[in-house]
Amino acid sequence: MRVLHEEAMSLAEAISIMSDNSLMCFGKIEDLMAERLLDNARILERMDYEGRLSEGILTDIAEQNDIYRIDVFGRDGRKVLSSQSQEDSDQSDSRSLIGRIAPLLDGIEDEMIIGLEEGEGERFVAGVRRRRGGAIVLNLDTEEILNLRKSMGIGDLIQDIGENEIVYRSTGDGAGDKD
Repeated sequence: MRVLHEEAMSLAEAISIMSDNSLMCFGKIEDLMAERLLDNARILERMDYEGRLSEGILTDIAEQNDIYRIDVFGRDGRKVLSSQSQEDSDQSDSRSLIGRIAPLLDGIEDEMIIGLEEGEGERFVAGVRRRRGGAIVLNLDTEEILNLRKSMGIGDLIQDIGENEIVYRSTGDGAGDKD
């Protein structure tokens, strides 16, 4: 019984450490996604300020950097440029986002990490204030990240552990040896 208790305590500690490491890892992934989006947004804002931004450039940058969508909003919150055509762009996503980016539109914030947004799928969103007024907002598709999070989650770990059989054999001296 003492060996079983020690094994259970060791297993519980391993699960706790794995859970902490998993949370820390996903926090770091979100930080890296945010920094990646903000880096791209800063470059786009400079191009916008210099008058060199167009929908074609937005589309090229989105494709080259695996960004789901790039939207440029005017001061009034109206979308003025997008990397996706209006037919492809979900208008309800844009409307729900306007309230969240109000600090950028109003000039209160220079940069914002909006985080996960739900709509036609989950997106990770960040944006910067335009010097011309308005905001540039970038979206990453998070499907791969969410699938990774699910596959590495604590529930799967516990299920995997439960599926593995632990067998104890007697050594003949009354003590058990674990296989």
